[in-house]
Amino acid sequence: MGRFHLAIVCLFICIGNKAYSESLHKDNIHQRKNVLYFVNGFDAKLYLYSDKNSEVLTELPYGSILELNSEVEPTNKINWYSVHTSSKLSGFILSGEVLKTTKKNLFKTISSDVLKKFSLINLKNDISAWQQITNFLFQSAENGDFTGEQYVFFRVFSGEALANAVDAMQVFETSTSIDNLDSNNFNKQIDSNDFLKSYKIYLTKDTNTNQVRLDENFFWKYASLNSNSKYAEIAGRLAMEQIAEKDCNREPICFLLSLNNREFRYLRFFPNSKSKKKLSESINSKLKKFTKEKEQIRCFLPNKDYNYQIFNQLKFNRYYLYEREVKKFDKYYSIIQDECFPVI
Repeated sequence: MGRFHLAIVCLFICIGNKAYSESLHKDNIHQRKNVLYFVNGFDAKLYLYSDKNSEVLTELPYGSILELNSEVEPTNKINWYSVHTSSKLSGFILSGEVLKTTKKNLFKTISSDVLKKFSLINLKNDISAWQQITNFLFQSAENGDFTGEQYVFFRVFSGEALANAVDAMQVFETSTSIDNLDSNNFNKQIDSNDFLKSYKIYLTKDTNTNQVRLDENFFWKYASLNSNSKYAEIAGRLAMEQIAEKDCNREPICFLLSLNNREFRYLRFFPNSKSKKKLSESINSKLKKFTKEKEQIRCFLPNKDYNYQIFNQLKFNRYYLYEREVKKFDKYYSIIQDECFPVI
């Protein structure tokens, strides 16, 4: 009987060990399948083998999402990962080209790296880098994988990336995409370049410089539609940055429209913004400069009703100012009123 009991115990132990081993194997497979690799380099190379001298299968743009190759055992070379792309192309990639993450932490990994990229000085005029970041962010917003706050993040920063890409292209003096074309022909500037053409609906021509730029309404849209989002004020700030300061040549309507459509528009969307004081001071600084030599204000106003409407809007906007700046504002407002908009 003793031997029989011992055999039974051994049998249960063996079965238990086998089940435990299988469980560990399944857990390992599950963990491997849950691992993702986010390409945070630019034109990262996917090699046939874990050797830089082997064939380069393809170059992966920024933002490519890779998975562990489940058909190949993990390489014992610590600088390499065995991966496959979304199209199931398998190969090896250097660990320095990717960030290891999981499906659960994917957005956190992406957003952290994207924000880091915007702060890198060396990327300022890197056309290829900004084009890759732009393409990735727009695709991420449009593929339906991200919703809510995450969706707003991709929308807002895709616009900033596009603005940076356009700026870099126009800074690059030897670029044939923009600089060697007639700067007055907006459609030629856009259609001559595949990258710009794909984002044409978001672009406009700056009236001051005749150069292509991102339309500020791209940002105003997400600032107004998603006012409760933590990214909404960022969108508003970016919108103001896209609007170049106008030389209004002492014309009051041009000047007032500039204030209404820039600083005051931001304050209307975000009346409790931490930037309220700073923007109010900026508005008064501009008003002070504009009214300094009041006799030079050009008050010839052919469209009387429209002009008074714009002026009255300025009066309404005063309620969005920082409280301590209202008195100064009223002083400059009165000067403009006395010179150009007498009470009827």
